Amino acid sequence: MNQNDQIQIVLDLTAAVGKDICQKIRDGKVPETWDGIFLRELFAEKARIMSYKGLKTREKKQYNNDVVNNNL
Repeated sequence: MNQNDQIQIVLDLTAAVGKDICQKIRDGKVPETWDGIFLRELFAEKARIMSYKGLKTREKKQYNNDVVNNNL
């Protein structure tokens, strides 16, 4: 996968997560007392849920290895 494809996936994912959270805010489901810390946590959780496709054990090991080795 080339860099442009990778960038597009990241942009699509962040847009989808942002749209979902904004709708929840508009619907009054997000407490008004929540600040950036809570919203960042919600964003991270939604991104994990939306992006998870169930990596196989070998793929998960490769992913973890790449994250560590590339300081991601």
